[in-house]
Amino acid sequence: MRNMRRHLSVNYIFSLIIAVISVLIYTSGALYSIPFITVNDYTSTTDFSGQEIVLIQKGDSEAYREPGFDDSSWQAVSLPSSWKNLYPGWTGICWYRLHIHFPEAIPQKTPGIRLGVISDIDSVFFNGQLIGSSGKFSPDRISSYDKKRLYEIPSFLIKPGEDNVLAVRVAGLFPFENGLFRGSFELGPFAELQQSIFFEDFFNLVFIIFYIAVAIYFGIVFGRKLVDKEYFVFAVFTLCSALYFFMWTQTKYFFTDNFLLLKRSEYILLFLILPLLMSFITNFFKKPYRSIHYIYFGIMLFASVCVITSNNILFWNRIMIYAVQPLWVVPIAYSVTVIIKEYKKDINAKYILASFIVTVILLLNDILVLGGIYEFYKLSIYGFAIIIFGIAKMMRSRFLELYGSSEVSQGGSTGRKSITSDARKKLDEALAYLQENFTDDISREGLAAALNISPDYLGRLFKQYIGKTMNEYINELRINRAADLLRRSNKSVTEIAFESGFESLATFYRVFQKITGMTPTAFQEKQSGK
Repeated sequence: MRNMRRHLSVNYIFSLIIAVISVLIYTSGALYSIPFITVNDYTSTTDFSGQEIVLIQKGDSEAYREPGFDDSSWQAVSLPSSWKNLYPGWTGICWYRLHIHFPEAIPQKTPGIRLGVISDIDSVFFNGQLIGSSGKFSPDRISSYDKKRLYEIPSFLIKPGEDNVLAVRVAGLFPFENGLFRGSFELGPFAELQQSIFFEDFFNLVFIIFYIAVAIYFGIVFGRKLVDKEYFVFAVFTLCSALYFFMWTQTKYFFTDNFLLLKRSEYILLFLILPLLMSFITNFFKKPYRSIHYIYFGIMLFASVCVITSNNILFWNRIMIYAVQPLWVVPIAYSVTVIIKEYKKDINAKYILASFIVTVILLLNDILVLGGIYEFYKLSIYGFAIIIFGIAKMMRSRFLELYGSSEVSQGGSTGRKSITSDARKKLDEALAYLQENFTDDISREGLAAALNISPDYLGRLFKQYIGKTMNEYINELRINRAADLLRRSNKSVTEIAFESGFESLATFYRVFQKITGMTPTAFQEKQSGK
């Protein structure tokens, strides 16, 4: 009996040992199966992009933030990635967890973590404690889907040499991109990560400053010389492009944290850029505005009003996808058509066409990237830089050619100013035409169209070249003809007025007296008395 009890006791102890060992083996196996990232040095940056070590779970629970929560059944993913393939159509809440093993020491520099760009809202917890957030969850939702996330990890929360857990709660917005879907994912000294984000923006800021300088230059040129409208349109187009690309940078958050205001401005600027480019091409090549212009401008204006009057970003996005983007073909096709037609006439068209093709290709890339078709960088800022630089250089050359020499000719008694050969040729053509046809009904617009220049430019060249307006020049030709007829014919004053090109007798009397100092009747009587 005693031997039996001893045998049972030994079996019990042996079974207990086996059970403990099994639990330990299972637990260690479970811990070992959970992916993690190891930080070997607090002073260097550890990039965990592309590594399948981040865990994700659809749904929401406060327990997901706790470091001891069992996440061994969660799906492992690599970043950046959208959850659209894992959870199609889901725009609710998902959690991410990252296990981090730090060195067995307290960091001398405050660590930080970059989490790329998150769509749309997030709260970040380290070992169960909130360390930062972007946007605001419902019910008072505030979006923040284009802000680069960088969070400081307080040193006192770190467990040296142990398992540390970073948990990220994310609310989605767009069905085509949600979660930690774009950007860099790094652990390292907070100050250095902050600096890297600044330098990423620096290159874009150089382009933006260049755009603004070009816009100011041509704005001043237009303001001082009142040159053709394309100079003004180009200045506005370039300024809007600069402001739009500025909205891509993180620098905008130094001015305001009002995400809705920033995003609204970005949408409206984008709606303006292509209409302005279309208008520039129209004015540059002296083409008339047609119904296609006004229809397209009207639709873009309507889209802008929708963005201004609504606070629903999803509504803005639907307008962008279903109305604005498909209609980009209108200004692009129109501009390319005009450029091709002018290809043989104007050497400038060749350069504009080449830069246009590059810009369209890069713009198409941005459409595909923003639509979530594939992951890549947005490149249209470089395309716009090409087209703006090329056009700016070309327009400056044209300006210097037309206005480079404007000093009054020495020894000239007519008050004419010296201008370039191209401008003189246009004026000579205009003068020759007027001298042959001054008795006809001539409009400045019609003559300008025949010369392939703008009416305003023709008017300025008249003022610069002969010191008077085109109408004044025509009236002088008509009065000279009328005076000649009054001297050597017996026709009545009325007949002579209409034969000279005047539409009414009253206008003829007024202009004749202004130029000669006497009425037509007095002039005729004076000539008869001789």
